[in-house]
Amino acid sequence: MKESEKLLKLSNKQFKINLQKKYKSIRDIFMTIFNTFLLSSTMTASEKIAEANKYGRLDKLIETISTDLTNTNKENVSIINKNASAIYQLNYNNIIADLKKKGIEVDNYTKKESSTATKENENPFTNIALDEKIDKAENEKLLRIKLTSDIINNKTSAASLKSVKETYEKNLQSLQNINSNETFRIENLAKLNAMQDSQKKANNKGKVILKVWNTQGDKKVRDRHARANGQTADLDRPFYVGGEKLMYPKDPNGSPNNTTGCRCYITYKIVDKP
Repeated sequence: MKESEKLLKLSNKQFKINLQKKYKSIRDIFMTIFNTFLLSSTMTASEKIAEANKYGRLDKLIETISTDLTNTNKENVSIINKNASAIYQLNYNNIIADLKKKGIEVDNYTKKESSTATKENENPFTNIALDEKIDKAENEKLLRIKLTSDIINNKTSAASLKSVKETYEKNLQSLQNINSNETFRIENLAKLNAMQDSQKKANNKGKVILKVWNTQGDKKVRDRHARANGQTADLDRPFYVGGEKLMYPKDPNGSPNNTTGCRCYITYKIVDKP
């Protein structure tokens, strides 16, 4: 888990660098266009908006910023997907190696440092895809609300620039949340897949591998997950958590309310075959 968290922190840092770089490049464009607005406190709200959007200036400004954000988000999502492959390999290989120490060795298994952990597990997860139209529309909506409010309330260009910065920061937070969710989801999926691939060998030795649900054991753990702590299940059967059937922590088949922000993880135990 520590190795996965290291990759998580590195990618989150890269997201921040990418967005800060883009923000700095858009800052001068914003100030130049905003300063062409001939606004006055004596104008009515509708007059201020009409002035700001003369020649389509406000629309073009919002379009430029939202396009820039969408392109940056695409770059950052590709980092998440690249890391997902590394995280899968890492956790799959760790479980396989750990089981080998206990005498359960997968036939013909070779540790790999490639795009997948084993040939059988090629493409074990679905890459996150950014819906560009939705992403762009959401940023346009947020910017329009913020900038329209700033113009009506006689904010200076410098003060209004803070609204743009806040939009970039909101995108950063969203990406980091997605990254965290995907990191721990893929981590658990890889562990489960490694256990499943080892089950046949365990059966040949008269053993059964069971998966175990674990929490972080702190005050942040939600009650329904705390109640699931220590729960065991066959590898092909779900855990019962908060009234839902989950194959592993952060199983996408669970509701967002039960999986988003979850930090639980699976381990295994080996028992005699009945």
